[in-house]
Amino acid sequence: MLLFPPKYVLEFVATNNRINIQQQSDNSIGKTKEPDKLTSSQLAPIESSERLKGFLYEKLALYGIEDQYDKAVAVVHCESSWKIDPRPHNGISLGIAQFTKPTWDDYGVGRYEDINPYDQLSVMAKMWSKGLQKRWDCYKILGFDK
Repeated sequence: MLLFPPKYVLEFVATNNRINIQQQSDNSIGKTKEPDKLTSSQLAPIESSERLKGFLYEKLALYGIEDQYDKAVAVVHCESSWKIDPRPHNGISLGIAQFTKPTWDDYGVGRYEDINPYDQLSVMAKMWSKGLQKRWDCYKILGFDK
């Protein structure tokens, strides 16, 4: 199972429990940076977001739009900071990809109240494959609609 496209490398950042994904240049191949020591409680959010990012890449690739990976990662980060159960930023959206109930009812599978991050990322990839990226506020906020 491919978790990340080969041109990307993970850099662990212990101070904010996030993974930065940076494009690997040809001259840095083979060079690795030793990550800071992380406790298991610090590693859990990183491990979770790593899996979710890998899952998102696989879903985008399934639809032949893996070239949208960087934008999709940025949009999810903007929407929820990759938190599995974030508080709604506008009071009407839910989950890692911040779906509204009407959008979920139109495109999602299952009950809105029961959705999980994997369901959301699957539906997000499917919607993006149909050109519906502009349904996410952060897509526009980040300037990807221009």
